[in-house]
Amino acid sequence: MQAVTRTAFGQRTVKPGEADGQRPAYPAAPPPAADALPDAPFGRREGVRPPADEPTGFGGAARTSDREEIHPFEFRGSGSEYFRIWIVNLVLTLATVGVYSAWAAVRQRRYFLGNTVLDGHSFDYHANPVSILIGRMVVLAALLVFQLTSVISPVAQLIMIVILLAGLPWLINNGLRFNAAMTSYRNVRFGFEGTYLGALASFILMPLAGFLTLGLLLPVASRMQQRYIAANTRWGTGAFGFESPLGPFYRNLLVTAGFAFLAGVLFGFIGGFAGIMAQPDLAATDLSEEQRTDMLIILSVFLVTIPTLLLTSAFYAAGVRNLAFNATAFEGRHALVSTVGRLRYVWILVSNLILTVLTLFLYRPWASVRTWRYLCGATALNSRGSLDGIVEAAQRKGNVGASQYLDLDGFSFGI
Repeated sequence: MQAVTRTAFGQRTVKPGEADGQRPAYPAAPPPAADALPDAPFGRREGVRPPADEPTGFGGAARTSDREEIHPFEFRGSGSEYFRIWIVNLVLTLATVGVYSAWAAVRQRRYFLGNTVLDGHSFDYHANPVSILIGRMVVLAALLVFQLTSVISPVAQLIMIVILLAGLPWLINNGLRFNAAMTSYRNVRFGFEGTYLGALASFILMPLAGFLTLGLLLPVASRMQQRYIAANTRWGTGAFGFESPLGPFYRNLLVTAGFAFLAGVLFGFIGGFAGIMAQPDLAATDLSEEQRTDMLIILSVFLVTIPTLLLTSAFYAAGVRNLAFNATAFEGRHALVSTVGRLRYVWILVSNLILTVLTLFLYRPWASVRTWRYLCGATALNSRGSLDGIVEAAQRKGNVGASQYLDLDGFSFGI
């Protein structure tokens, strides 16, 4: 018996046996004109395809087909299934005073990636928990030394701050490199080849400039970070590319500013109402007028400022994700697509938080699955030609067996 499911990219029929690993058949879009480029949700994609007479660039093989195929990502896990993993991770992490958290992180990532499916095949995660544990111990030791220097001497503490800031780009690169190398799709590993100066500019200097300019340079920082990650990511020997103008990032900032204003007004009303209701209780206390004012300020921060900032950050991040994915292509031909609804994403996070608090955090596994499933359903790969041909070329160039040494090559400091 056949069933019909709906995704963000249309309706398809699920055939018997498909859940057992058989490859689902997705309808192919008609081939575009030779000079046509696909339109992305945030503007026209530019520079992601070579001329028709050029090879694919992946292994130098000539193209055999220009047919476009849409491959949606799917998540086949469930909240009840993940709950069993989550509760065991929680109990063992508490029982071992945090030591088991490295194994918990690997089990969590392995579950989510193992249930994330593209073209009928899931992703894999191969990290060694011991490497993660060692990395966390090094970071913890550095933080303890930093805390001790604050007691010994202010000068020593200042020196430690400079050392930690100087090492932050290295930590970021190491985390990105480790997670990429430990992830594979169809027996082919991912990779990351970032540089220290690139991470310093993308994650330290430009975000700092965005903060100092009150957000005016924030879109520049966002695009730089996304370009840095995409342009330095590999799959096998194939490279990802990133092409996007700056304008859409500034439009995302303007839309986010409007959302922040509306959210501020909403939470302002809530905070004002709470302040009015709290006035009689505060007046009945022995607190001075200045102390009562301070209490109202604290109340406004918790009920207005923090919720507004958190929701605005989620709204902005969803827009940046769409822009980044829609500007990223593998080997200049096979484009990622993201159609995350910003308001829908914010609502999922808010409702997840409410349900998690009301259930004393027992809803947390279902919240994680719900968020991941939505993001997967709003993501697809628009491939030019058969995805099997891409995979075959990648498997000849770089496979899991050839990169097993990466399990011992370094420690993860970013998880």
